Amino acid sequence: MKGHLIAQLIGLLILYGSATGQTPSLSWFDLEATSVHQITGVSVDGHTIVGIARDDAGRVRAFRWTLEKGVQDLGTLGGLRSKVSGLSADGSVVVGMAEDAQAKPRAFRWTADSGMQDLGTLGGSESEALGVSADGSVVVGVAEDRYGRLRAFRWTAEQGMQDLGTLGGSWSKALAVSPDGAVVAGVAQDGRGRKRAFRWTAAQGMQDLGTLGGWESEAARVSADGAIVGLAQDQAGSWQTFYWTAESGMHMLRHGHRALARPGAALLGVPAISLNGQYIVGTLYHPSYPQIAVFLLDAPNLNLALSKEYGQR
Repeated sequence: MKGHLIAQLIGLLILYGSATGQTPSLSWFDLEATSVHQITGVSVDGHTIVGIARDDAGRVRAFRWTLEKGVQDLGTLGGLRSKVSGLSADGSVVVGMAEDAQAKPRAFRWTADSGMQDLGTLGGSESEALGVSADGSVVVGVAEDRYGRLRAFRWTAEQGMQDLGTLGGSWSKALAVSPDGAVVAGVAQDGRGRKRAFRWTAAQGMQDLGTLGGWESEAARVSADGAIVGLAQDQAGSWQTFYWTAESGMHMLRHGHRALARPGAALLGVPAISLNGQYIVGTLYHPSYPQIAVFLLDAPNLNLALSKEYGQR
């Protein structure tokens, strides 16, 4: 299986090598016992991987893997299901969603010392953590307010859960946070009912990032320098990957993750990228084989390679 699936990464490896002059390494992990469904995060040293798997009873559970301890089921908040959305730079803090005893989804923050902590809501009954800062101190996501509306939140131990508002509509969702925790990105409804990518800071509040000429957009990740990537509709209504900076605004990435796509095999979900941009981890599936392959791509200066190869406007 590995011999077949490794071909799916050749395009990225060649582009990476030509852009940086370095040779990346590729590792495969035997996590078959966990029934891996999706890999959602990797630490900056590549030694900690988190994701979603099914246990022996078929329940969806959050897991954390390290080379030293193997796979660890992170448990729940009293319910049956849990899933991971991200982890801190060193892999010690994990965030995501877990069901409580009433089967309500709740945002959690996990550490080895404290276990799984319920981060609460904005007055409603449900929440989900979707991103975490490099040091693990800032968590972002979505939570119900007391009226049942879904709102983007930013959480710290000192301030608790903060409602980030909307762009004039009724809902919003924070999907990512910068490594220092200062910039939050996600998607919010505007006053015309459209989904729009947003950037939030304490000083400027929530900013609409616009589109690529279409109707809607959604921000997915924030870099250390505040650059944002995501998806936006173009004039034809097609969804395209975008790259946004405060200086140049929104532009389309011409290739992006498409270099990984080849006939006969498929990426499952979006590969996770470490906060320092060195590691990509994810899952690949080939219809000729019953198992899912988990891969780790060790690529120093990956951000530089992607910028050179894909960032041209």
